[in-house]
Amino acid sequence: MLGKAEALVKRQHQRFFRKKATGDTNAGRGRQPTVNSDQGHVFQSSHQAHTMNTVDPSSRRERGQRNYIDTAVRFPVAQGMMDIDTTLNNQKPSETMRNEEVKELRKELGLAEQKIVSLEEEMAARDKDLIRLHADLEREQAVRKDERRLLDIRTQELQDAHAYSMRSDTLSTDELVAKVESLNAEIYQVSAYMADSMTFGARVDFEAVRAEAVHWFGSYMIDLLCSTINEETRMQVVQVAMQAALVQSCADFISMWHIERRTDENLSRLYAKIQATNTQVVAGRWRAMTRSGSKYESLSDVKKEWIKTVVRKLAIVLIFAGWTGVGTNPPWEASTSFLIKRYGERIEEIVHLAMDLDRGMGEGIVSEDIVIFSVGGGSSFVPDTMENGDGEFTVLDSDHVLCTCELGLKVSRSVQKDGYSAILVKPKVVLCSTMSDIIPTV
Repeated sequence: MLGKAEALVKRQHQRFFRKKATGDTNAGRGRQPTVNSDQGHVFQSSHQAHTMNTVDPSSRRERGQRNYIDTAVRFPVAQGMMDIDTTLNNQKPSETMRNEEVKELRKELGLAEQKIVSLEEEMAARDKDLIRLHADLEREQAVRKDERRLLDIRTQELQDAHAYSMRSDTLSTDELVAKVESLNAEIYQVSAYMADSMTFGARVDFEAVRAEAVHWFGSYMIDLLCSTINEETRMQVVQVAMQAALVQSCADFISMWHIERRTDENLSRLYAKIQATNTQVVAGRWRAMTRSGSKYESLSDVKKEWIKTVVRKLAIVLIFAGWTGVGTNPPWEASTSFLIKRYGERIEEIVHLAMDLDRGMGEGIVSEDIVIFSVGGGSSFVPDTMENGDGEFTVLDSDHVLCTCELGLKVSRSVQKDGYSAILVKPKVVLCSTMSDIIPTV
């Protein structure tokens, strides 16, 4: 503020000296300076005093200078000081207002800072809530994911159960009858072909496999194979024995639940319980699902194991029939190698037909149990359930079955139910009396 006053005084001085310079110039030109009424009054009084009295020129000049200073300097300075006071007085309220504004702004700043702190605390609290909600969301998503997985599992189970409950037969009984007839025809042709294409000599005694041979074929059949007979009769006996070996191999394998013996026994007992406590439809569907997943889990292994069993039984027939191909080689290895090399394709065809029949019976029919059946050696001949493979003639009551030469097919129910059985295809058998007519001395 003092700076403004000093500037005002400085401007007054500058104005004064400009006026003085102008006045000197006018005086030199014979002009009188223009003064205000007060100044005119001063000069008029001085002039009157000058005219009235004679005054020393130096004194007169000194008084003029004092008057000039009073007029030109003191008055402007006084006027400037008054202006300065006025300015300062005008600025004081502005300064006060400015201080008030500063105080107000500081107050607002303090409130704003408090608001910022409050908002930061609120944001921190919300961040914590957000983290907690995010964790809750992740847990909820994990729960929903588990629920979705369980729902998918339950849905699949319901779909499987629905398919299981709605599953119907995919094959008819007539189709199964056609399959078993095709298998029987192939067995007959292969047996006849093998018997016709082999040569036999003197029988070699192989006691190491005799017990196994008797178990499979019976002692009477082994005695027939070992008997001293002509070539034509031997070929007939060998053909019957090979038919019996192939038929029994197919019947045993089709009846199995699994190629491993213990698993087969367990599944067989379990199915008997299911049959006794459930309806046929439920039992049949369980059978279809179980057999497809157990017995034929590895198709190549099943086929390989079955071929091995068939070849082994056929080799026993060759050995006891005196097949000359044995020579000096170990008879067992020689027999099996010969059969696989020469008759492997025909044996595989029989296995293929038997597997097709097996899967059709076990998996294609669920409304009832259809089973393969054959007649064991030594059983009595029953015309209602079997046929004589040698043709229609009167069979004595004392006659017995030597072996089965063609497989039969029947519908079966568990004994716990009603034991109902309906034969679809009668098995064909070879009677002991038939072979006795061919070889009376045995």
